[in-house]
Amino acid sequence: MRDVLASFIEASAARGAWESALAAWNTALFTNSREVSSNHTLLLTRVLAQYSRWREAVAVATSAETALCSRQLAARRVALLATIKAGSWREACQQVLSVRRYLENSAAIGPSVGYTEEAEISKELYLVVELIEQDLLQGIPTEQRGLWDPVVGCLRGKVERHPPKQAGELRRCIPDVENTTRSDEYQMRCGSDADHVTNNEELVHILRKPKERNSWCGALRLLLDMQHPNAASVNIVITILKSQGREAEVLRVVNDFMVSRKIQPTAITVKAVSEAANTMRSLPLCISILDNPSMRGKLTAQSAVPMVLALQRLAEWKRCLEWWSSVPPPTTLSGEGTTDYNSGGVPNLRRHLKLSSYVAVCLAGGGCWLDALAALHYAAPYDPPLAILFSLRALRVAGNWEAAVTLLHKNCSVWKGSKVTLQVLDVVTEQNAESWIPPHVVHMLRGLFRS
Repeated sequence: MRDVLASFIEASAARGAWESALAAWNTALFTNSREVSSNHTLLLTRVLAQYSRWREAVAVATSAETALCSRQLAARRVALLATIKAGSWREACQQVLSVRRYLENSAAIGPSVGYTEEAEISKELYLVVELIEQDLLQGIPTEQRGLWDPVVGCLRGKVERHPPKQAGELRRCIPDVENTTRSDEYQMRCGSDADHVTNNEELVHILRKPKERNSWCGALRLLLDMQHPNAASVNIVITILKSQGREAEVLRVVNDFMVSRKIQPTAITVKAVSEAANTMRSLPLCISILDNPSMRGKLTAQSAVPMVLALQRLAEWKRCLEWWSSVPPPTTLSGEGTTDYNSGGVPNLRRHLKLSSYVAVCLAGGGCWLDALAALHYAAPYDPPLAILFSLRALRVAGNWEAAVTLLHKNCSVWKGSKVTLQVLDVVTEQNAESWIPPHVVHMLRGLFRS
């Protein structure tokens, strides 16, 4: 269950009231400090950094000299980054000294904190050193830089003694069941695992602001830094990565990060991945959906359409046919006049006329015109004239003019006089119809239906 302080901080951040969040944190800290965990410290530090309140962020991050904890170290890193962005290199250097003192005064990295936490501390320390070397040192005047080399070297030495696994890659350590039991003392100083603090405001800020080059890097880093990322966090990051064409990173988020952090995809997650697959024309992303039972089972009509479009553009009609054949037919047809054919349940996918039409066109692209027409079978009763139009378009893609003419004549009473009459006739008499229907047949159809 979410605690009151975390909920208040997140709510305050959502409306831009960072002062209220800071006041609540200070009140809780001075009245009952045991209620304030490192989760709260990290969350508030991020909120303050987001609003460029780097001085307040530093004060919060360094408020307690607790025993070594990855979240406390992460809070110091966030505050350091905010200070560097503000151009205050002197204050940033003082924070580097503070980090070194924190490490020296805290308990050494060891098995007492648990395998998973040890890995988290190593990763955070690596990111701190990387931040110092790549960002801070570049802003220090050349004549002053030599004074800080020993400090950076000391921190670098700690990283080399405890290197994080696959540093810099998109991964998280999978918990070792035998080593994840933490002592009561450790839970008290680092916060209970029940404190599921998830703040997506920073990710939303990156998503909404004008696209900046490499802003996806910041989004990924935020995702990795989260102690309790959820499906919403993943959805936002996938959308950011999609907008910047980062296919490989989306794949790692979906196939590696979500699995290692045990994040279950939602229908929105599947839709985000499907749209990314269509935007980037990515077969691997389509496969990530189709080969993952959790994602495949959450496909809705709305999320399946972009995936089918991607498969069509990639000429992967066989995969589309395999998936569509595996979708169970509806057990019973809804009553006459039903409009709830596009609900999210898998049994209703075949009843969705728009989705069925995209599947039909995809299959027709592979020459499977019979399968294309069959794809519209369960959806056709909901709008028969529109189903005829979609069938003709699929046959046009397949190049089967004989079947199109037969369908047109056989169902004349269905489409003639309907709201799509002109569109139906345009398919076979206009729109460059001579490219797939013999000219004399087109002339005959014009005389028959347009006279």
